[in-house]
Amino acid sequence: MPEIIPLALRGAQIFFGILILGLSGHLVASQRYGGAPATTNYEVFVGILCLLVALIGLAASFVSAIGGIIMFVLDGLTCLFLFAGGVAFAARIPINCGCSEAHSMCTHLTHNNIVNGGVDGQHNVDQNVNRVDRCRQAQADTAFIWFAWAAFAATAFFSFLAWRRGGVK
Repeated sequence: MPEIIPLALRGAQIFFGILILGLSGHLVASQRYGGAPATTNYEVFVGILCLLVALIGLAASFVSAIGGIIMFVLDGLTCLFLFAGGVAFAARIPINCGCSEAHSMCTHLTHNNIVNGGVDGQHNVDQNVNRVDRCRQAQADTAFIWFAWAAFAATAFFSFLAWRRGGVK
């Protein structure tokens, strides 16, 4: 019988993975010009990875053959990818999404390639893009990446303990 704390953590990981994938996917899909920045595309990858590893971890709670060292490695690698994505996204998005001017005139948002929606061939941004909303979505995405990182760090710890004692729990 699986323990309740690892199962609850796996549920939280699935929830965070869905949120990361949804927020990142929306940022990619709402890009007006050009392709989305590599950082945003990486966040989509991280969301998919979270979902896959969390679902494998959920299965490992009931099937002893995929527990132990396998889950420790998967949880550890996911922690690494989440850490890299969280740092990269946090470094690239603005701290302050607020703006006292019309959202099309906020230079700290206009010059940020994650929240500006891309630039056209003349290096102009689309004035109809709501950069404040895109900035808030990017900030929420970053927060959920760090929540997922904490959940995966905890399950990596539990996986390590299970591997060391020779069981799956």
